[in-house]
Amino acid sequence: LAALQALGRLTAGGWHGFAEADTTRVLFAGHSMGGHGAWHIATHFPDLALGVSTAAGWIRKEYYGDSNVLWEHDTGVAHADAHLKAVLEGTVVESYVDLLAPNLKGIPVLARIGTEDRAVPAWQQRRMLRHLSE
Repeated sequence: LAALQALGRLTAGGWHGFAEADTTRVLFAGHSMGGHGAWHIATHFPDLALGVSTAAGWIRKEYYGDSNVLWEHDTGVAHADAHLKAVLEGTVVESYVDLLAPNLKGIPVLARIGTEDRAVPAWQQRRMLRHLSE
């Protein structure tokens, strides 16, 4: 967001014929991990969102390609304190953008994905759009 403020200063009073930048609204956009970033930032800062555009933006790390599901391959987790495990699991929940979809109510969204994408299956974009329509 510092870059947005710098853009505002750069365009203050016009710059090479361009209008002054609106530093209060942002179009969040990205592809793949950047698409997840667009979902993530927009769901956490919806008051700044002018819109969201994602291309193959995954909604949870555990659903991304062959990414390890949290704790699935960690044999030591069976011996971890349940309270500690709960705290650690809580650190990844903030990236579950599908749980935060209601924050984007009324914000224009364009979400695209290829039907043959193996890293980010098409159902992820459909799930997010379904949450937005509810």
